[in-house]
Amino acid sequence: MFHVEVLFSIFSSDIYSLEELKQSIRRHLAQGHIEEAFQVALSANSLSMVLATCEMVNPSLIFNQGGQGAPSCLLPQHVLLALVQQLGKCPGITPNFPQCL
Repeated sequence: MFHVEVLFSIFSSDIYSLEELKQSIRRHLAQGHIEEAFQVALSANSLSMVLATCEMVNPSLIFNQGGQGAPSCLLPQHVLLALVQQLGKCPGITPNFPQCL
């Protein structure tokens, strides 16, 4: 679970550029922390940051077929809903848009 203290420390100062946030997202993804990466992107309140994060992640890592039964999703419902809300603001911005969800 993503800790509020970490998120607060990231955004408590205006000195963090979008590039620094992308680096933070890349670090989370490299460590396999997909939820945390999306939390940072969503908290940046930047559609371009959310799109960049979507493009960094292979959708099959988020939505996996867990053997028998229905596919499972690694992201919790509140993160998925936030992604839908953010991405719904500009659905034609990139041809990869449907791949994100």
